[in-house]
Parts: sequence; C-alpha cells; structure tokens
Amino acid sequence: WMADIDMRKVSLNTSSVFKQRYALVLLWFATAGEYWHQSLIFLTDDHECDWNVPSYQGLDGSVLDMGVQCNTFKEVTGLVLQGMNLTGIIPLEIRILSKLEQVSLDHNNITDFESFRHLTNLNKLTVGYNKFLTRRIPEWIGELSNLQTLSLSASGIVSTLPTQLKQLTELSTLAMDNNKMKGMLDVLEDMPWLVNVYLGNNIFTGTITDTFLQSLQIIEVLDLSNNQLRGSLESAFLEHRPRLHFLDLHNNFLDGPLPDMPRSS
Repeated sequence: WMADIDMRKVSLNTSSVFKQRYALVLLWFATAGEYWHQSLIFLTDDHECDWNVPSYQGLDGSVLDMGVQCNTFKEVTGLVLQGMNLTGIIPLEIRILSKLEQVSLDHNNITDFESFRHLTNLNKLTVGYNKFLTRRIPEWIGELSNLQTLSLSASGIVSTLPTQLKQLTELSTLAMDNNKMKGMLDVLEDMPWLVNVYLGNNIFTGTITDTFLQSLQIIEVLDLSNNQLRGSLESAFLEHRPRLHFLDLHNNFLDGPLPDMPRSS
C-alpha cells in the first residue's frame, strides 16, 4: 500500500517517519481494518497523526480522539481503538511505536497482546473484553514498569495473579474482573500503591480478617464481589482505609454481622 497507493510517498531516507507510518498501516491490515466499525481516516493521504476522529468525552469534559494520538513532535503516543472490531493478532512491528504511552483496545476480537511487551513507556494498557488464546497473564507484564492503569477484564483469563505485578510500582488501577482467575490475593499485599482494584466475578479464594490486604492503605475502590472468599468483615478493615469509598464483597461466603461504618471526616 505504501509503495503503490499511498500518495504521501514517505521517503525511506526519513527512517523514523517511514517506520511509524508503516507500523500503523500494518496494524490496519493485520486486524482486518476493512471491517472496523469506523475507518478513523486510516490509510488516507493525511499524516498518520491525523488518522483519528473526535469521538468520546473524557472525565474532564474534553473531547478525545478515537484513533491515533500524537505529541507535538508528530510521534505516536496513543492508540485508542475501543469497540472498533479489530480482529486477530497485533503485529510485532507495533514495537516500532516506542513513544506509545496509551493503548486502549477494549471490546474487540484480539487474540493476543504479546506485541506490547517491549513498549516500556506505556502508562495505560486497557485490552479487556477481547478473546485471548493464551488465557493467562504473561510474566513479562512486570517489565512495563511505567504502567498506571492495567485492564484485562473479561478476556477469558484463568491464571492466578502473577507475582510480577508487584514490579509495577506506578500502578494505581488494576482491573481483571469477569474472568475465571483463581488462587489467593497475596500479591496485592505487596502493592500498597493501588487505588482502584476491580477483581469481581472470578474464583479467588482466601479468608477475610481484620488484617486482610492491610497494606492497601490508600485504596479508594475495591471490588471483590462474586468470588469464593470466606471470613467476616471487621471494623478495623474499614478504619484503616480512610479513602475507601466503594467496597463490594457481595456473593462470597462471608458470615457475621456487618461492622459499624466509620464516620467520615
């Protein structure tokens, strides 16, 4: 396409510019771009940083681009393609986009995310609601040390929480709900920096006591609903977490009375 059709005719002499456009073109072909729900202006003569459309509203009310996002140097820093019907495997050449900070590919038909392994500048990786064939969280996830948000919700994962997660010291939001994950939640004890945790609708086991996940002192949202946790909720659990404003433990195997709710300051 770049050789025969692309009117932009990017020169091979501008190596980094050529490679960036090439990686995005290959992404389109590898994920059946002709069947995406929107073209997002991909494979037009425009600069690849313009392959996007104003599509969704951010939490601050600003309108954000769906598609390719770039910095002021025309380097690709974001791929926002939720619900676009991407199908297949993300090509390994995506690693060419070494400045990528955000990848949002939720609600597609992607079968593997191994290609993101070397994108160490990523601070947001949301690839939930896909159809991964590996069905486990890879150990290399701990190499993405700049991650602040990681979402693998509803992707058929059946593994345990890997210990490598505790290497993600910048991570504040962890979402792996609606899978079939199992085992204990001990690794969370080594992640006191977590603020939002969504692990509902899995098969996690363990006993809730007054010291359960005691290191999570700044947690604000904790969803462990629909698992196989036992024990009882103690008042100390709430008292030691002054920022906690959402707690969901329904449909586990808990017993005993509900504790008194701590008064807000």
